[in-house]
Formats: sequence, structure tokens, C-alpha cells
Amino acid sequence: MQITTLSDLTELIDEHRDELILAWQCEVALLPGAESLDGPTIIDHIPQLLTELSAALKSDRSDDSLILSPSEHGVQRWRAGFDITEVVAEYGILRNCLDRLAEKHNLPLTNHAGRIVNTVFDNAVAQAIKAYATHMTVELQKRREEHWSFVVHDLRTPLQAVSLATTTLERSLPDDVKTPLFRTSVEALRRNIGRLDALIKRVLQDETNLQLADTPRIERRDFDLWALVESVIQDLNPIANDSRTSIINNIPSDITIFADARLLGQVFQNLLSNAIKFTPNGEIVVGGSATDGAVQCWVEDTGAGIDSDRLDKIFEKLETDQQPEKRGVGLGLAIVKQIVELHGGTIVVESRVGDGSKFTFKIPLPTT
Repeated sequence: MQITTLSDLTELIDEHRDELILAWQCEVALLPGAESLDGPTIIDHIPQLLTELSAALKSDRSDDSLILSPSEHGVQRWRAGFDITEVVAEYGILRNCLDRLAEKHNLPLTNHAGRIVNTVFDNAVAQAIKAYATHMTVELQKRREEHWSFVVHDLRTPLQAVSLATTTLERSLPDDVKTPLFRTSVEALRRNIGRLDALIKRVLQDETNLQLADTPRIERRDFDLWALVESVIQDLNPIANDSRTSIINNIPSDITIFADARLLGQVFQNLLSNAIKFTPNGEIVVGGSATDGAVQCWVEDTGAGIDSDRLDKIFEKLETDQQPEKRGVGLGLAIVKQIVELHGGTIVVESRVGDGSKFTFKIPLPTT
């Protein structure tokens, strides 16, 4: 039997490239996922793969460190509706076509040449499957989040209707027929409406955090800082009340800040939500001042505090508290830092276990 040399095989692949691709295309076209695909879409990156195979043979590389150039073949096949087994089958078909071509020209793929071919195809399969699986996971997660977002938003409509009906009922009845039982029932109803509304806002907050994980666009304007903080506190009061946590707004009423109101509101929302979580039966104070060309704000609590070994990484993404019941998505403080820095500001934290924490951030004022 003739021994196949690397140069012989390289020359064969280069000279019969079109024949090899056509044979492969005809077989792949029979796969269920390829029924609606045109010729160029089916072929996709195969010419590139054969070029890389020739290069590997010329350089005599058979080790597992052979790395192919980036390919979106797996993503393309996922979008086309291929099953992942069909993606693997494609490469098996190409390997068989190459075997038949080599045998036809009396160059069987054995020994060293065969190992290089196998390495190239194994890496191509692994890369395609990884791209396929990653894209599928991202898309499924995106769809799940979109579905959950619709559900949460839809919950607000009946909740608002219940709240309005409660107000209408309470106002339509004269005081002399409002029994103690009626008043207690209305109070309980309002209290639970507030809790549900707070929970919905919390879910929407987490959704916003995930959206802000990509760099957001800043739209600055002048606005009163006290009013912004007060609106955030009102939104969080139902949750704070459940924890018997008081929130005090000590922002001076004359401070005006030039920033993105939506994003800065998210900063206070995240800081206060985090403080409430760790300050049951305690107190949270929001303060601020305008000095030295900047507005400085702080959120200080009397809660559990933060371990010193976690302070340096508290603003990292996915950094969460070690207590299982306190864990969240791990994006809140990372988003806070990102928003503050996008405004050209800085943020620091001071904390001692058992004595609470203080988050202080500074946003510069316009120079003109």
C-alpha cells in the first residue's frame, strides 16, 4: 500500500477542492435542517476549513494545540434550524468525502496524515458545537427574560384595578357604615397591595440592572435631588416597613444636580434596597451636600456591616453576600459603580461588621 505523504495530501485537497465541496454539499443538502437552505448558505465556512486543513498539513501539525480561526458556523446552523446532531454529522460527511477522494487517488488517510486530519476536524466540531450551544443558551435566556418581563408588567394592570376599586369603595360609603371590621379589612388590603407593588418594582429593578449591564446612554439634565430621593424612598417604603426599617431623607431641599435622573434614581434604588436587606429593625439615612464643584451623596445604615475581606471586591459583578438568604443577582452594586463612573464620579464604601455601612459617591458639577 502506498504511504500518503503530507505534501501529496495537501496537493490533492488544493487541486480537488471544488469537487470535494460539491460532494459534501450534495450529501448535507439531504439533512432535514438543510431543506430550505441555498447552496452558499450550506457551504458556509467549508472552504475556509479546507484552507486550514491544508495549512496544518503543510506545517506538519498534529498536536491538540492546533487552533482554527474563529467561525460562526455553529451560530449559523442554529439560526437555520439544524439539530446539534446534524452539525456534528456535517463534519463526519466531509471526513468521509475526503476519505473517498484520497482512496480514489490511491492516497489512503493513515498514520501521521490521518492524525492531522482528525485533529483539524475534531477542533472544528468542538468549535461549532460550542458556538451553537452558547448562542442557543443566550437566546433561550433572552426569551425567558422577555416573557417574565411581560408577565410582571401585566400584573400591574389588575393590581392597579384592585387599588382603584378599594379607594372607590372606601370613598363611596358613608362613615357611619364603616365598621371596625371594614376599616381593618381595607387597611389589610392596602397594605398587601403595597407589598405586591413593591415586589413588582423589585423585579423590574432587577430587570433594569440586567439591561444596564451593558453601557447605558446618559441623558443629563438639572433636577432637584431631594425630590428624586423622596420618590425612591416612597417606592421602597412597603418593603422597608416589612423589615421595620426606617428611611430618612436628609438631602437638603436646595441641591440641584446635573445628571441622568433615571440612572441616578437606579443608584439610590440599588443602594437603599441593599441597605434594607441588611438593616432589619434599623435605620437608613440618605444625605448629601454640594461642595467643591461636586455633589456628594451617601447612604448610611445601622445594619450588619460588611466583612473587611469583601470590601475590595464589593462592586464587582456577581459578587454576592455569602449568606444564602441574602444572595441576589450580584449586579446591584456593580451597576451603581458603573453609573457613578459614567457621570465622571467616584464611589467608596466604609463598613464594620455589626456597625453598619456607608456608601458615599461624588458626581462633579458642570464647569460652565
